[in-house]
Amino acid sequence: MAYCSNCGEKNKEGNRFCSNCGEPMASVSKMPSKPIKSRIKSKEDSHNQYYMERPSSRKNREQALEISFEWNVVIVGALILVIVSGILEWILPVLSVVIAAAIAILYAISATQKKATILIIIPLILVMAASLFALFSL
Repeated sequence: MAYCSNCGEKNKEGNRFCSNCGEPMASVSKMPSKPIKSRIKSKEDSHNQYYMERPSSRKNREQALEISFEWNVVIVGALILVIVSGILEWILPVLSVVIAAAIAILYAISATQKKATILIIIPLILVMAASLFALFSL
């Protein structure tokens, strides 16, 4: 076995060019030496480089997650409350808002990733739903 002097890839004795980097094998010494680390990245390495982050950006992202708020849960919860109460208005007009609020709160509890923010999310759902009710009642 011969090793390429450019990338360290194992090659057969008769190869004229390296099977990994394409360098001429004439520059390879006859005695096998320890392979050097490949300078050409494999497919796995190039695939993983897109998922690697710099430590500073990872720290910034973690800080942003601590500060961030799950507005998607608030918006979907308010829409659930408005739509379900509108449907239940035909069936149970007295309890429609109460049942819809219970369903929206159950959704918020199950969809919230950071459970510490649930005490802020539920009142925001109710306020947003109240503003949607006011908008649709005009």
